[in-house]
Amino acid sequence: EAEPLLLELLTSGFTPRGVNPAAFRHGVVAALARCGSVVALPKLRSIVDDKKAPRHLRDLATLALAMLGGADERRKAWEAVPE
Repeated sequence: EAEPLLLELLTSGFTPRGVNPAAFRHGVVAALARCGSVVALPKLRSIVDDKKAPRHLRDLATLALAMLGGADERRKAWEAVPE
């Protein structure tokens, strides 16, 4: 039930007043990792691929992809880990 609202929050760019935008997005992506589904994969992939996004957010989105995606997403996430 929360997934559509979480995706809308990411898409809209909304941030509550007085909250750090990066911290808010981090919380939304973490929530998607816990309660999202394959529906969230394209948005999470776009965060991972966005080189302007903070590194912590891209890393969290990679983790969410590994949690929500199938074997292919887990393999891609593993390959993204620096040696």
